[in-house]
Amino acid sequence: MAVFLLLTLGSGIGAAAEIYVQPGDSIQTALDNATSGDIIILKPGTYTENIKITKDNLLIGSESGNPDDTIITAKNSNNHVIALQANNVKINGLGITGTKESYTGIYLSGCNNCIIENNKILNNSYGIYLLNSKGNTLSGNIVSSNGIYGLFVCPESDDNLIYNNYFW
Repeated sequence: MAVFLLLTLGSGIGAAAEIYVQPGDSIQTALDNATSGDIIILKPGTYTENIKITKDNLLIGSESGNPDDTIITAKNSNNHVIALQANNVKINGLGITGTKESYTGIYLSGCNNCIIENNKILNNSYGIYLLNSKGNTLSGNIVSSNGIYGLFVCPESDDNLIYNNYFW
């Protein structure tokens, strides 16, 4: 039994890491250094960058849960604020703003089983855009003042659950 316990403890299985990001630090660097299962917690403040999420099983959210005090604004307005290309990712409690032309606050491409909830997505060309994405849940988001569409779901995006969002 003792050998089993030693093998189990040494197997590398561990709890998810909590990675805190402060205003002025790079969210993208935290994402690049994260491993599947990690939780990336943004301290209140404004972050000016465009981020790309390509790792599965992450949670990215504000420490306060309040999208009015934790805001990501596009560094490059001709790129998505958040480009999501992973599965089982949760984005929660963020303010997301600042794109133009044909770019999006949150762009999901080939994503499955992601959760986008309690975000405030304002002043983008598109608020949320789903392309070839299935089984995602969008709830409790405020999507307003986006130039083309608040929400665009391509025909190849099936079985997504969209409820309790406010679009105007």
